[in-house]
Formats: sequence, structure tokens, C-alpha cells
Amino acid sequence: MNNVLSRYIAENINGDMNLSENDMINYNIKKFNETIEQSKKSDFYSKKLKDIKNIKYLKAIENIPFTSEDEIRENYKKMLCVSIGDVERIVHINTSGSTGKSKTIFFSKKDLEYTVNFFRYGLSQFSEKNDKMLILMPFKNENSVGDLVAKAVCQYGVKPLKYGIVKNFDHALESLKISDSIVGDPVQIQALARYMKFHNINIKLKGILTSSDFILKKTVLEIEDAFQCKVYNHYGLTETAYGGAVECDCHSGMHPRENDIYLEIIDPFTGKIVKDGDFGEIVITTFNREAMPLIRYKTGDRGRFLKKRCACSMNLKCLDYISGRIKREKDRFNIYKMDELIFADKTVLDYKFEASADSADISLITFSPESINKNDIEKIIRQNFITDNLNINIKTFLPDKINYSEFHNGKRKIHNI
Repeated sequence: MNNVLSRYIAENINGDMNLSENDMINYNIKKFNETIEQSKKSDFYSKKLKDIKNIKYLKAIENIPFTSEDEIRENYKKMLCVSIGDVERIVHINTSGSTGKSKTIFFSKKDLEYTVNFFRYGLSQFSEKNDKMLILMPFKNENSVGDLVAKAVCQYGVKPLKYGIVKNFDHALESLKISDSIVGDPVQIQALARYMKFHNINIKLKGILTSSDFILKKTVLEIEDAFQCKVYNHYGLTETAYGGAVECDCHSGMHPRENDIYLEIIDPFTGKIVKDGDFGEIVITTFNREAMPLIRYKTGDRGRFLKKRCACSMNLKCLDYISGRIKREKDRFNIYKMDELIFADKTVLDYKFEASADSADISLITFSPESINKNDIEKIIRQNFITDNLNINIKTFLPDKINYSEFHNGKRKIHNI
């Protein structure tokens, strides 16, 4: 069952649908060499990769050194491969799940055009001409992720409803009622689903794409039940120019954007590639990038390739749902585990977590503050995280008594005060 997404990826690799394993190997070797050549236009990679010559077989990739988050933070200006006049967009980002010194990523116009093409084919799986798509993503700047989604769907006749981050649930529902589909943050969409259920509101959609944040499989099922449609999960990073991997109509895992990105799963401690089916750290190399190509960049995200190929019949890999961040010794809390604990209570729409050296403040948006057992929440947190000598403070807010855009204004993090 070939679908529009897998056809797009395959045709951009070898020009037709007959994509063999050898085709993939030859394409990846070719693109790795092109990317190494482009990256050496920067001061950073010209030094880091000075001993790396053209690779002749895929196994040789393992001899190429990794690029770390800290290297981007400290050397981003030296990683630029084009003149500053050719930079279309500059993005400063923090790591998902925590706060700290930001990373800076550069994009050229062509870099962003590749992303728009990927978005177009991924989103067209559940939307068609004359549909209206509600985009619950940032629109603050031109070529922000919401703007790129809007550009993508306009190419095939879908009208984008440029909403942005949810500010108020009732206000967002007015736009949702005239929409055929949604693209947005999974936690905000889950919050809307719970808000609708509480108020006995029924809205049926054609499809939903979740992106920008980690998603629990329980959340997918809850959203599908609320909106009576399938959820297409997407994994992307700013470092990949937002587009990374997305589910096709078969929903057998996410197809990496293999024409533009090479993914590896490594043991985070040894750096060795793990076999399909085993979890490890996701490593990316960005093909076809002009401004700031990244080579073997360690994302810090935990994932795995599925052993079984997708029913869409393409010779493309499938990435399982991202299962959190790779645990570091310095990490006291994990936002992904926190999701499992807190969202188990379906009266909770969202939460914010702020931690300091001696305290942790948890703010919950809930329909039923009186039903929240703060002692139970504190007990669960102490059972699952390192909380020695830590004061845990829990506050609750009704959804109509809070400005949600201030509470949740993008990818969620544990805020270290």
C-alpha cells in the first residue's frame, strides 16, 4: 500500500518507487560525502573533520566524530557555511525537558523549502483541497514552524487557520468548530479534548498531527477517541529544520525524512550503533542543508527503529514513538515520566514544573481542584525522583481562571530556578 508520504521520500531518493536496500546505501554514502564537503566550508567542521575523507562504505560513518549540544552552544557562529546575508532564519532554542544555555541554529531559504515540501506531503495524508486546518503552533516570526505549516498546506488548497498557541479554551474551541483537522502540540490538543469532554462538546475531525513535544501512547488514544479520527505523530527538532519523521496512513511507526536526514540509534555510553528494536540515543545527520549542516549530532532523545517494516511496502525505516530523553547523571527530574504520573488524572489539563535547589513548585490546571490529592502527588513524585530534602509545593488552577498562553507557551520544560 504505497501512500503519498512514502512515495515522496522514495522518489526524492532514486526518482521512482522501486527503492531497494542498495539504493538506500548508495544514496546515504553519496549524501554523507556531499554533507561533509559542505560542512567543511565552516571553521568548526573544517577542523573537526580535517582527517575525514570521502567515505566509500556505510560502516565508515562510525569513524566520524559526533557533534554535541555543547559544541553547538559554544561554536554556532563557526558552524555557519554561508554568508550571513544568505541566512533566512536564526533560531535560539533550549533543550526539551529542561532549561539552560540556548543553542543557535541557522537556516537558508533553501533549507526551509525542503521542510515545507516534507510538511506538504505529510499533512496531505489527512487533508485535501478546500479543507480548513487549525494550526496550534507559533506564528510570531516569519518562517516559524507554524508559518511553514501554513505555507505547506496552501500549496494544495487547504486554508490554514493561523491560531498559534492556545490562549483560552473557549476561544480555541470556536476556531476548532469550523476546522477539518488540527496540527499542534499534543498536550494542548489533549487539554482541548478533556475540556470538550467535561463540557459535553462533540467535534469530529478528519485527522490530527501532533508535533513539538513528547507524546504518550495513552494520549494518542485519548485524542483519537475525543475527535473520532486518527492521530499522525511527528518527531522533529529545530536542528532538523523542524521536519524529522512522521507516521503514514498505516500508523506502523514514523517514517524518517530519509531523503534529507540520516538517523542512527546509538548506545549513549559506548557510542556504538545498536540493532533495530533496541532503544538508544537518536543521532542525526542533516543532508541537503546549506547554512548549518549537522553531522552525527547527538540529540539526547531516546528512541529506536522498529524491526518490522511498514505495510506501505517501501524499503523505509520506521521510528518508534520517542520515549523521552537520555538520562544524565545530573538530571533530578524527567518531564516524560512526570507526564505519565500527572496526566493519569484526567481532570488535569496541563501542568508547569519549576525546580530549585531546595524546592519544587507544581502548578496544575484542573476542573476539580478539590479532587486533587496533593499528598498522593507528592508521594508519587518522591517515589520516582531524587527529592532528598526537597520541599514540594502544589497549586491548582481552574481553566477559566488562568491565562493559558502564559502557562503553556511552547515546548514544555522543567524550569530550573
